[in-house]
Amino acid sequence: MSDAGSTSSFAERRRISIAWPVWTMFLVTGVVFLAIRLLNLPLNRIIEARYCKQYYLRHDPSVIDPNGEVPEKLCKISPVQEKLVWLESALFVALTACDIVAAIPLGSISDRLGRKPIICSNVVASIAVFTWLLVVGKTDGIPVEAMLLAPFATLLGGSDCVFQSVILAYLSDFAKDTQTRIKYFAYMSSMSYVFSLLGPVIASVTMSVNVWLPFYLGLGLLGCALPLTAILSSPPKAHYNNETPAIDSNGDLTEAAPLIQEANEEGAPEAKPPSGPNIVWRVLPEMKETLQFILGKRNLQQILIVVLLLGLAKSSMEILVVYLSKRYDRTFAEVGYLLSIKAAVNIVLLTVIIPLLLKLWLKKFPGLQITADFFGAQGSLILSCIGTFYLGLAGRLWMAITALVIYGLGTATSVFILSLVKSPVISTGDDNAAGRDLSIVVMVQTIGTLIGTPVFAALWVKGLNAGGTLLGLPYFAASAFNLGILVIVLNLHQRWRKNLEQGLAIQVV
Repeated sequence: MSDAGSTSSFAERRRISIAWPVWTMFLVTGVVFLAIRLLNLPLNRIIEARYCKQYYLRHDPSVIDPNGEVPEKLCKISPVQEKLVWLESALFVALTACDIVAAIPLGSISDRLGRKPIICSNVVASIAVFTWLLVVGKTDGIPVEAMLLAPFATLLGGSDCVFQSVILAYLSDFAKDTQTRIKYFAYMSSMSYVFSLLGPVIASVTMSVNVWLPFYLGLGLLGCALPLTAILSSPPKAHYNNETPAIDSNGDLTEAAPLIQEANEEGAPEAKPPSGPNIVWRVLPEMKETLQFILGKRNLQQILIVVLLLGLAKSSMEILVVYLSKRYDRTFAEVGYLLSIKAAVNIVLLTVIIPLLLKLWLKKFPGLQITADFFGAQGSLILSCIGTFYLGLAGRLWMAITALVIYGLGTATSVFILSLVKSPVISTGDDNAAGRDLSIVVMVQTIGTLIGTPVFAALWVKGLNAGGTLLGLPYFAASAFNLGILVIVLNLHQRWRKNLEQGLAIQVV
């Protein structure tokens, strides 16, 4: 009786010890996400105001008020909007490129030295970016294009790509099974969307007081994130196991079998990291191994194509603020409230709908966790196709709101794809490579965004010049990308089911 009580007490202490750092990480994630979300709306307005003033100084100085400002409604003209989109796109591309350069090395370093130092350096880099944008924006003597120097600060600690991959790796370290991992990923995504809801609202309210106030709030939040990262604890040993195909009590195959074998065959000597003090000698072999790993695995290649196209499709959202403001003649503060509608749908989806459906599915089909991931990804992609296409067609504001709701219901694709990455569909079972695997996936999606941002900017400019229904050209293209992703996911699911039915653990070449 005493032993049973001791065991129960130990299990409870272990559960609490695991839950505490996970919830602390969610708090860090939320604070950083909110800070970043506060930046978008005021940055758009600041850049627009600078270009708008330049335009009217040349063409009609009479519209400039005594304070040197131009009413925002007069800034929705095509020449100003084109410059705004191109600078925003260039800024985003530069930020993404620097993020990609830092992603794999920092992901590998996080596997060796721990997640905490990388998270801290990432927050410091974000503070540097905020500070430089604030300095350039407030100083008329500095060309607004000097904002393009800000992304280079992220070479020190990365940006979204590094932050997300390290956070996902940290949460994976604490996840004891697939269901827990999906739950953690869904909670993290919901945290992102919660602050995607709050961010535009707070930015809209504070912008009405002072356009610079969101910047100050963002810097303050990032400053609060630093001490929070200091109290993060190190994760326990990951407990994800590779198993051979299993037969359950009903004689049915379960999905415990990996399609991909261990990178090192049984009996092969385990590679040891270089002992030299220079971290470069540790990172370069890791990058070579990563490339070999990708080239040797067909399933991983398909997943990477999926996340590349997913990044392309999602980059259409980078121009959503400008699109809504121009097409429906709304101020950026008003657009902030519109974005909150989509974010509210995301929150309900990721905190209520998906966990409930997942719980019901796994209760009825406990051995089909991977199938749940595939079905979830496919359903999300169908909704994304419909939502983006309808957004392109929407000629009225109420139609755009409906489209945003539909699209919002399809934004869980990344949650299911990330879960597949850590499942036997892709995973090699190498617990020490969690940071590397997730860094690869997040980096490839970021590359897709890097490619897609100028593409969608060009489509937007083309739509501006054409007018009419073609204003929605970027979202017609996004719908086509989502359709392509759906085809690939269906193919991968079909191959997985075929291999599963054969009852074999196959190394896909």
